[in-house]
Amino acid sequence: MYSCISHRCVFLRRSAASRDFTNFRTLLLFSTAIGENPLPQTHFMVDYLVERCGFSRENAINASTSLTRLKSPENPDSVIGFLKKSDFEDTHIKKLISSFPHLVAKCPALLHYSIDNHIDNHIRPKIDFLRTLLQNDDDVIRVLKRGRRLCRCNLHEIIMPNIEILRRYGAIDSQISSCLVLHTQMFALNPDRLEDVAVRVEKIGFKRGSPMFFCATYVLRSLSKATIEAKVKMLKSFGWSEEDVFSAFLKAPLFLSVSERKFQALMRFFLDELGCEPSELRSRPVLFMYSLEKRLPPRHNFLKILKSKGLLEEGVNFLSVAQMSERLFLKKFVLQYLDDVPDLKETYKGCMKIEKLR
Repeated sequence: MYSCISHRCVFLRRSAASRDFTNFRTLLLFSTAIGENPLPQTHFMVDYLVERCGFSRENAINASTSLTRLKSPENPDSVIGFLKKSDFEDTHIKKLISSFPHLVAKCPALLHYSIDNHIDNHIRPKIDFLRTLLQNDDDVIRVLKRGRRLCRCNLHEIIMPNIEILRRYGAIDSQISSCLVLHTQMFALNPDRLEDVAVRVEKIGFKRGSPMFFCATYVLRSLSKATIEAKVKMLKSFGWSEEDVFSAFLKAPLFLSVSERKFQALMRFFLDELGCEPSELRSRPVLFMYSLEKRLPPRHNFLKILKSKGLLEEGVNFLSVAQMSERLFLKKFVLQYLDDVPDLKETYKGCMKIEKLR
């Protein structure tokens, strides 16, 4: 029953050189930022969710934004009573209402019928369709969990047209499967919007059908004009030009999805701690996609330990080392020296733990 309610709630709720850089702003800075009007914190449902369901006040305020039409706790009480009679525990109820706050505004008497109806008419056809595209049921579950907006979308009017758009731009079935798992929300876009983004991505310089094309499509559909401009401004403060940002985007589209806060932390690490030249970073945008906890400082600290033991060769470029896969890094810098330093693996793990504690 919990699974059924959950599913029902889901439905209720290249060439850079050949391109003229003057198109950068019109192609990359495209969308508009949309402001939000938060619900006044005095709405009675805020206190109700805190006291009855155990929400934090902040979470209660967020959940209450879709409940402004409720005038009394009568309906929420009835819904919660229905859920308790259906053997839901308090933790389940809290999780459901947190994910689908509009549930407490529904009619309890019709809830069970609506669940059965939508399972047959919406959930099952969508799952059957996803099974034709994805490798296994684990991927289907992963997509459904990640894509709440996708679950609410009409299969024939939104999801299938979006898949056909990607196919027109060169996507093969394996790429569509990967995009569904990695970039689920892209398939919930209005098809006209996805088409507009795909056209823009091609004009920027990405080749149809290439993995980069679909990464760039995902990034541009998810970032507002205000967000992109803020990131460009921040990078300019570190000596980058707009052309540098554009070039980096062509090399690694996901680089632009990194938060400003992480950008700034990475810049401090690369420039202040490592003494890198800005030009080195501009040519390696993928570096900004690595973790400050699990990858960059741990590897840097470990190399310093190797150097102190006289095991590190001269001329090792840390930026190149940072881009190595974990398997290659372990093979080249850890396993190779185990005979000389038997506890080297534990030393590397220790470097990673130290960074997590900072």
